[in-house]
Amino acid sequence: IKAKGYNLGDPNAPTHTIVATTRAFTYPPSYGYALSSGGNLELHGGITVVSDIDSTINADLHSNGNIELSGALNVIQPPTNPLGLPVAARGARVSLPTFDAASYASKATITTAGNLTVTDTLHLGTKANPVIWYVSGSVNIKRVISGYGTIVTPNGITVSGNLREQNPDPYGENCLALFSSSTVTINPNTTVDAQIMA
Repeated sequence: IKAKGYNLGDPNAPTHTIVATTRAFTYPPSYGYALSSGGNLELHGGITVVSDIDSTINADLHSNGNIELSGALNVIQPPTNPLGLPVAARGARVSLPTFDAASYASKATITTAGNLTVTDTLHLGTKANPVIWYVSGSVNIKRVISGYGTIVTPNGITVSGNLREQNPDPYGENCLALFSSSTVTINPNTTVDAQIMA
């Protein structure tokens, strides 16, 4: 990319040229899956894995160990397979990135020492100014979270209420991320619209 310009007030001023090069960006292989696990992946009960922005996008699962699905309502969409491809395959191991919550502490815009329990609707930041909320203890989310942001903890996160986005992004981007160096537990009969890393 090359851009040239000069001072409009002085046509005899030297022309300045800015040259910028771009490089390809690739996501880690584990990001190619709706759910991926470095060990076993167990889904029990009424689990639905679906893209809410495009019903034609496959919601693929990957596990470096075993995949165990149990319960009457395990649904992975879309439920069609027009090319007749195998619905399960044994593939190569996928490297999952290690997540270190402590490295986010210095980047946090909000910090909570100890535990955080969300019992009322919580509004985070905007798309232009998202919140990074670092919690040194555990996180328990019982109500809706709106706005843009990431909640980060070295400890566990429990979601016990529907966590649906109140401001779905028109471009289909996730507005909320839940990152834990430990576990993320989602209680039964709960809908969660968020990126999750544990």
